[in-house]
Amino acid sequence: MEYSAWKYVDNDKQRKCSERLSCRCIIIVCVVFIVLILIAVAIVLIIKFVVLKSDSIPTLPETTTYYTDTSSTSLVTTEKPIVPTLTNASTATSSNGTLIGMTTATMYTGTSEMSSETSMTMFTSMVTTEMPDSVSETGSTKRQEQRRCCCWIVLIALIIFLVAALVITLVVIFVILPKQPSPKSVWSQLQNMTNARCQHTASVLSNSIVLVVGGQNNGTLLKSNEVYNFSTGSWNLSSNLIDGRYDHTVTKLPDGSILIVGGRGEINALKSVEKYNSTSAAWRSIQGMNIPRYGHTASVLEDGKILVAGGRNNADGVLDSCEIYNPNDETWQPTRGKMKNGRYSHAAIETKGGVIVVGGYGSDHLKTVEIYDPAQQSWSFVGNMNHSRIKPVLVSLNGGSVLAIGGSNDEPLASIELYDPNSSTWTMKENMSDPRDQHTASLLGDDIVLVAGGYRSKDSVLNSVELYNVSSDRWTLIENMTYARYGHTASILADGSVLIVGGCASEKNTLNTVELYNHNTTVLFSVLSEEGNTHKYRSLSIKKRKIYTFSFFFACIETIHQSSLKWLSRDEQIEEITLYLPSSCQYLRFSGVELSEKAVNFIGENLLLRGKSSNLQHLSLCNTKLTDEGITCLCHALINGKNCRLRSLDVQLNNFTDIGAHEIAKMLEVNKGLEMLDISYLQLTRDGIMVILTALVEKNRTLTTLDMTSSILIDENMKNLLKRIEDRVRVINAYYGYY
Repeated sequence: MEYSAWKYVDNDKQRKCSERLSCRCIIIVCVVFIVLILIAVAIVLIIKFVVLKSDSIPTLPETTTYYTDTSSTSLVTTEKPIVPTLTNASTATSSNGTLIGMTTATMYTGTSEMSSETSMTMFTSMVTTEMPDSVSETGSTKRQEQRRCCCWIVLIALIIFLVAALVITLVVIFVILPKQPSPKSVWSQLQNMTNARCQHTASVLSNSIVLVVGGQNNGTLLKSNEVYNFSTGSWNLSSNLIDGRYDHTVTKLPDGSILIVGGRGEINALKSVEKYNSTSAAWRSIQGMNIPRYGHTASVLEDGKILVAGGRNNADGVLDSCEIYNPNDETWQPTRGKMKNGRYSHAAIETKGGVIVVGGYGSDHLKTVEIYDPAQQSWSFVGNMNHSRIKPVLVSLNGGSVLAIGGSNDEPLASIELYDPNSSTWTMKENMSDPRDQHTASLLGDDIVLVAGGYRSKDSVLNSVELYNVSSDRWTLIENMTYARYGHTASILADGSVLIVGGCASEKNTLNTVELYNHNTTVLFSVLSEEGNTHKYRSLSIKKRKIYTFSFFFACIETIHQSSLKWLSRDEQIEEITLYLPSSCQYLRFSGVELSEKAVNFIGENLLLRGKSSNLQHLSLCNTKLTDEGITCLCHALINGKNCRLRSLDVQLNNFTDIGAHEIAKMLEVNKGLEMLDISYLQLTRDGIMVILTALVEKNRTLTTLDMTSSILIDENMKNLLKRIEDRVRVINAYYGYY
């Protein structure tokens, strides 16, 4: 069985889908509201012009004719219906002045045959349509009042209904929709620096504290330095440089100290060198270079010495000279050979056979490339790049290959090139989406490069971010940074996150903002495998396209010919995942899933012991109910797995006891690859913690981070052990802080 399809949905697309869904909801609610208003208006019009108007036309009563005998002034009536004759009269009165007709009233007249013997002379009087109140108006008035009451009730109900619809619409738009969950952003805003700065440098210290040095703010040189502490999430000012500078270089020495070399001063290039002691957090001036320079490069050689190449100063112009710093005696010596081309604003990187120097500006834009041989202290040309580049960004890949990304040649470049050290040639690769200069590039994994910011023209600064997959030669735009910037720094942290600091938004707008690229942000994939007439679906979360997180609440088998679902057993799922996990997987996390001993055996045997996934470097079994038997199996695999490349193991929030802690200690005594171990929030006693710390003190020399937050309160004996490893292991404990 092979996985036949992978569907990638990035966070930006998810966010846009969520935004479109919100817009659709708003449109639907508005349309419904408008339709309701139209219906209400139609009902009101029907009531006003149809129902109420029909009530105003009276019904003709039974016709009764009244006669007046003029001779006897007696009223004679007959019940014989008469044919009404519609006439108009202004008024009608009797002979004695009694009102019997009304203006513009409908008049009815009639005659009746009378006996000739009586010879009674009669005339027909004007007849009114008015009936006595007790006879004609009572029924009609009641019916009209009832109908009017019904109409008012309907109108009031409609008004209440419309008000309720309006309230619901407003609640949906302003309350419900804004609270709809959206995909987590890949960028997090951190506390701003105290001082805005551009063209500075940043270094990650051994305890994952980031030191930011120098730079400039709208042309003003900065002596100030700031330290970001991830434990407190805050910036603190450190001791100032002796000389303010920018366009300098920073190099981390083997002993953990920081070396700042050259740069631009107030008037001219600097040759001064300062060294930062991370323990005392203080700067001191040491012997300076022989020649002042800025726009140079500094590279660490295999023997720990520092090679400074090229640069520029006002007196000598563009430099072809190079110097070597010896950290043992803190002295500078010029190299025996000079570069073939003088250059500044170039790039340099350590690679197979020495240090290569790329591009820059000499007498013109350069595309020449030179390599430095440390044994001979000499320079020689290798194959030229395809494009001239000033300030390209170089990334060293596995096997000694080097990527040259962007830069400028009168205008910013979108092109990238790959250097092959075996053939000394450059190959063009797929262009970036945007041309970039003064950007940053960070290697996240074996074949993923994060490129952030830069500017594409003097009037266009970028906040866009792209990921480059070296294996597939494809660029993918991801979520933008909050702030557009160039001349910033990008520092790769121990957990794979990238810290973006400062930079310029324009020539007159220097930034103090800080953003963190979060590699833990989930990118959704769905895996579809087909076997016969059965489809198997599994839901996976993949972080930065390399981290696989498995959720078993959605794993099921669906037969094509049946609609019923049959759940896979959890152990079967674990076995399938460990057997068919893609070989490119570097990060694997089982979180919140109870793992049986059998399932843990699958993980240990298939992934760690037998090396089925040789690239797996980070394994998280957080809150998986691991028992002593389970952790023993994992430790056994880490001890005996010859092809195991695991660098970090997270077993926090589990159920194993001091027995499991002893197995971890045995593993630490033998394993030489593990760099990070998380045993926080475990039910370990003092003995369990002590045995792990003892193994770190006596045997292990590779672990750099130990997280035991809330595991146990640190006592004096533990403090003594911690002091013995404080120079090489970062220990985290909630009761004790960063040791």
